[in-house]
Amino acid sequence: MGRISCDCSICRRTGGLWTYYSPADAERKNASALSAKYLWGDKTLSLHFCGECSRVTHWTAVDPGYERMGVNVRMMPDVELDEIEVRRIDGASY
Repeated sequence: MGRISCDCSICRRTGGLWTYYSPADAERKNASALSAKYLWGDKTLSLHFCGECSRVTHWTAVDPGYERMGVNVRMMPDVELDEIEVRRIDGASY
């Protein structure tokens, strides 16, 4: 499972630390607590926010045929962030 830290404007502001799954393989607990989604940039991704704390939980592709979604590792319970390997990417330059 890759963990990506991106420095684009939206990831930097929301604190997203991403790991990726196939949408069919991702389990969404408390899906009813998700209160909003936001389309940004080129309108290819939807950011989803928690209805309780307003933090970004995950992103999904607008295109239903896209077989990848990102989940914010910082929202996963019992994850020791200091113990995982993170790859940093330069999203700000794109």
